[in-house]
Amino acid sequence: MKIIKNKNFPIIILALFIILTLNSCSAFKKSEKNEESIVVKKKRQPENIKERILARESAGIFNSTRSKIGSANSYEFATSNVLWRASLETLDFIPLTSVNYSGGIIVTDWYSGKSNSKESIKIEVRFLDNDLKSSSLRVKSFKKICQNNNCQIAKNSEDFSMKIKNNILSKARSLKIEDEQKKKK
Repeated sequence: MKIIKNKNFPIIILALFIILTLNSCSAFKKSEKNEESIVVKKKRQPENIKERILARESAGIFNSTRSKIGSANSYEFATSNVLWRASLETLDFIPLTSVNYSGGIIVTDWYSGKSNSKESIKIEVRFLDNDLKSSSLRVKSFKKICQNNNCQIAKNSEDFSMKIKNNILSKARSLKIEDEQKKKK
């Protein structure tokens, strides 16, 4: 085997190594993607502000509802949703830990009706739709029983959750009737 004794040999090897390394990097390769394929990966936002607002409104159940009154726009908020108001009024005896209108959920804190009771309840109300119907709500309740600093949490009976749901729906019906009577006056 013949040994090459060239002064430039290490420099040539280093240059070849650098060229091969840079050639394999994607940053130095020519992009085969056109501009349109890059835009597809990003979420397209309408340039017109009105189109953006309409797109955001249609994305969620509990976003404000747009309605036209003459040429002006008006927005309905939580105070106009009878299910939301009825739920808050029905659960007003329990402290609330999480209330999120846009997320459509109300979660109460642990509540015990008696000051010395070892049992407490927690209620979760999820809003699935704005319409005043039974399928628009999902109510879950939990029971916590504590004895000797040992607490156990279990799902409460379906009957209790159904009673809460029915109370909310009946309150919502009465609120809707009141609202309609106010509009007629």
